[in-house]
Amino acid sequence: ELALGNNVLVAFMSWEGYNYEDAILLSDRLVKNDSFSSIHIEEYEIEARDTKLGPEEITRTAEGHLWREGQGGQGHLYEDPPR
Repeated sequence: ELALGNNVLVAFMSWEGYNYEDAILLSDRLVKNDSFSSIHIEEYEIEARDTKLGPEEITRTAEGHLWREGQGGQGHLYEDPPR
């Protein structure tokens, strides 16, 4: 099967009791140009647990894997610094 077209990577997270059914934001240009004809969704779930040190905190950063914040673009994660 040959697939031609554009890919869009979108992520959202429930926050403060709201869920994905409250709103999904799209670029007006994507809608007007009829850029996409199919939708593929992959769902991932995480669970915050209570630990001996208190409840786990879900944050936007993975500080243990960041290398020189901002290097390579915001949000890029590295296991080891690039050589």
